[in-house]
Amino acid sequence: MEIGEWAIHFCIAQIIFPTIKIVFYYRRFLHEIAATILFEI
Repeated sequence: MEIGEWAIHFCIAQIIFPTIKIVFYYRRFLHEIAATILFEI
């Protein structure tokens, strides 16, 4: 039971943490693109 719960939390962490890193990276990247586009217009 405890091992199963740990495995579930581990799997969730493996999925969520990389996703959060990607989201934060792309947010900064998209912000720079948006700023560039706004300056171009």
